[in-house]
Amino acid sequence: METLTNIRKLSPKAYINKPINEATILTTIDIIFDNLKDKIQEFINVNIGTSTYNVNLSELLYIAAEHVYIRLHYKERNTLIRSSLSNFLELLPKNVFIQVNRSKAVNKNLIEQVGVKEITINSEIIKLSAHYKKNFSAFYNS
Repeated sequence: METLTNIRKLSPKAYINKPINEATILTTIDIIFDNLKDKIQEFINVNIGTSTYNVNLSELLYIAAEHVYIRLHYKERNTLIRSSLSNFLELLPKNVFIQVNRSKAVNKNLIEQVGVKEITINSEIIKLSAHYKKNFSAFYNS
């Protein structure tokens, strides 16, 4: 019982019993790869012009357009990049970010609450415009 308690503390991706056989190893490896496919990629490198930005997708709350710039809003900081919102969204995974109004796109995985005309992320309220609502609803519920 002590061994099982120690294993749980480590949070392993898998556990192989002895005696080791090929079927057990192949099944365990298959389970690990299936679990990894379900997780979003945590970091992504985005090339814009001559600069490369390392974007942390697990902490990026939303993206806001500011004239010819976009501001990446993280949990603890903001980053300003010279790019349009639409061009930047093309560089990100399609299953994570969705545009919710003319100037903002949100991280689907970090949404706290969805209202009729607004979305809450990290206690910030972001307007959900009528123009983007249908696409957002289909995306969010998928």
